[in-house]
Amino acid sequence: MRIFPRRGRRVFAWSRRALIGLILLIGAFGSGGVAAFDPALPDDAGLADDSASPSHFLPDDLLAAYDAGQWDAVIARGTAMQSAGGFVMASRAFLASVMYDDQPDQQKQAAQQAVDWADRALALDADAIEILLQAAASYGVRAQINRSLSDAMASKRFLEKAYEIDPDDPRVLASFGFWHGRVILGAGSFLGGLFFGADRDQAIDLFQRSLEQDPDNLLIHAGFGRLLLRFGKARLRPLAVDHLKQSLLYAATSVHEQRAQEDSRILLEADAAGATTGQLADLADQRAPFKQT
Repeated sequence: MRIFPRRGRRVFAWSRRALIGLILLIGAFGSGGVAAFDPALPDDAGLADDSASPSHFLPDDLLAAYDAGQWDAVIARGTAMQSAGGFVMASRAFLASVMYDDQPDQQKQAAQQAVDWADRALALDADAIEILLQAAASYGVRAQINRSLSDAMASKRFLEKAYEIDPDDPRVLASFGFWHGRVILGAGSFLGGLFFGADRDQAIDLFQRSLEQDPDNLLIHAGFGRLLLRFGKARLRPLAVDHLKQSLLYAATSVHEQRAQEDSRILLEADAAGATTGQLADLADQRAPFKQT
């Protein structure tokens, strides 16, 4: 079911790891440092035996390769592992590989494949927070690309389950906060609340709670600051600027952190140059992952 009209750059899009944000904040919160990764390494070189570990275990060499932006290597090794952790990393890397592309067809294909791999990880372990967060991210990206109500709600259910497992996990709190915020940006306050139960104040509260748990997380500060600017509210601008400045106080150890700091600098320069609140919102939109969708 499609319910979102296109609104210029203000569309229902999923950012970081995360991570993450995430997201795209989404999946990157908590990744390790950068190290070399060779997809041709033998199976027992530098990689824990996943059969002796929890099925959601994320191997250090894959995390390091992900942080270094070696997407193809992560996808190849992750899928070859045939484990929940491997599928999570493959899903995460495929989304990361196209998040800033201007090729909608490639992004659509990547979103579908990311969902498929997230589903395979869930089939192996449906109660691991890492897997639930990646499923939320993957379904969220597909929701934004296809304007899908069902995918958006599936993303929310994965986040709700992760929250039930650990309501104090900063990755869960930030990811859920971004979900609320991004739905409001895409659907508006009224429709976002009516159809999804999304709320701008809830987004802010969840981000603030995440930073209470992890006050030195560069990606959360940067993602929160950018989201606040995208709301386009003058009263939130000082708070946004504070978090963008905070994100520059730490050494970047991954390509996602480097990009986050680049975004923060660009937005802070525009703020210092006297950009209007609306101009800052548009600029923050332009710097967002999957902005073409």
